[in-house]
Amino acid sequence: MASENIGVKERYVGKTYILLDVVQDLATNAAFTLSRSPGVGLVEILEGSPNLVFAVTAENRHRLASLTTAAISAVDDITGSVRLLPVNTEVDAAMCI
Repeated sequence: MASENIGVKERYVGKTYILLDVVQDLATNAAFTLSRSPGVGLVEILEGSPNLVFAVTAENRHRLASLTTAAISAVDDITGSVRLLPVNTEVDAAMCI
């Protein structure tokens, strides 16, 4: 079985979650804008602060950085604080159980 994967390079898929504090009453607008941004797959309005989370995925680190920056820039004028939570792709979460 293991020999089936010899010489096959696994495809990198990077992901980062971004937490935002969006200006009062504009979280819905921000969520709509972000949902239309390339690379953004998840957008959720949260209760409390931060009040919005979204996730960006890409095929390499350079593209992930570019898409993440573009998405944040799209809502920068209505955003207070920003927190990036990059996913560690080096660790298989199933192995931690």
